[in-house]
Amino acid sequence: MTILDAVRAAHAAGLCVLPVAGDGSKRPAVPSWTPYQTTRPTSAQMRAWGFEFRDGFGMIAGPVSGHRESWDFDEPATFDAFIEAAAATGLGAVVQRIRDGYEDETPSGGRRWIVSYPADVDWHDTTLARRPGRDGESKTKTLVELTQFAILAPSNGRTHPTGGAYIRRSGDFATIAGYTVEERDALLTLARSFDEMPRREAAPSRPVSAGSSGDRPGDDFNRRASWPDLLPDWTFVYERNGTTYLRRPGKVHGVSATINALGTDRLHVFTSSTEFEPDQSYSKFGTYAVLHHNGDHARAALALSQQGYGDQGSTTTKATAAAPASDPAAAVTGFQQPAVTEGIGDCVLAPRLAAPYSGWFMRGGVHLIAGSSGAGKTTLMLDLLQQQERGGRYLGHVGQRLDYLVVFADRGKVSNDETLARMRIVPGSLS
Repeated sequence: MTILDAVRAAHAAGLCVLPVAGDGSKRPAVPSWTPYQTTRPTSAQMRAWGFEFRDGFGMIAGPVSGHRESWDFDEPATFDAFIEAAAATGLGAVVQRIRDGYEDETPSGGRRWIVSYPADVDWHDTTLARRPGRDGESKTKTLVELTQFAILAPSNGRTHPTGGAYIRRSGDFATIAGYTVEERDALLTLARSFDEMPRREAAPSRPVSAGSSGDRPGDDFNRRASWPDLLPDWTFVYERNGTTYLRRPGKVHGVSATINALGTDRLHVFTSSTEFEPDQSYSKFGTYAVLHHNGDHARAALALSQQGYGDQGSTTTKATAAAPASDPAAAVTGFQQPAVTEGIGDCVLAPRLAAPYSGWFMRGGVHLIAGSSGAGKTTLMLDLLQQQERGGRYLGHVGQRLDYLVVFADRGKVSNDETLARMRIVPGSLS
């Protein structure tokens, strides 16, 4: 296929096509390509550009090209790892559909896809993964991105600095595949997990005050806690080069976070559908603080001190005045006297080995909501249980949808039936 033939096919498929400069800069060969980001060139303009005499052409991604976007994988190793990760996370079929629709190989060995995205997506070019420059590289290297202008096969010669050719590996302009918003989001999240730039540590809502020379509870917790205990409802997806990939509760495909990317022993979250801030990293202590104390590190440190973490001789008067730390064996043999502080969600139960469940309940725990008659205890619990059953957000925490729910009440059958009716739960079923 000649350049002119490819240009005609791309234009017929609804793409916004521009010529490429013949100086290796990979930029459009027009004085300004801003007008073409919203309006496709006319047939007369296309003829005037003389594609039959040019080495290359490209497309402007976005709404102007019929809601088509271009995925650019710059390095072969990154592309191969992405394909492997997609298969491991349940996205293999989506990726294969895209590749069958349209895939080019770039002169540097990278890959380029054209994909049709849903029209309601607010499109913009996006850098998804980068790495620091290595020996001989003067700047940060982009690994995966959604490009605004993409050079397409069979561009060659003076189009690329190497003089190499763009090669069509599969598909055509007439077979460009599409994906749903959910599939697109899952692939974007997966691509972001390949970012190798230094990660930002999430800032606490209230930091731990300085002044203690002993082993702080948070530091001790970072050494002794395990990620599976911290995130019992998250799903392990796969492991690559020492990085663990996780999926949040309620999600079926793709990944939501990584652990130990770049060897940092940090949780890095990509999604906005959890309690965590997206694109932020969390230590084990930071994770605990978010899940159980709304990100308040001071309150989290106090709670951990009460559970026996840190140098007990260096704790503050407030911490030592609370109930004594529990015996870890209590997780198996039963509960000891809990240490209670003011506020919903701040009841520290004795058995620290009993893993928290979804931020509200503790596995194997007996929970007490106390208050005077008519204070709203029942209303609070009914609302909370409804949100838990639906996997909704409540008091700053996201619940995991329940498979079953056992409710004990002692107000008689009529009152109990009224309670279940208010919760829209049929006895014996959560449907």
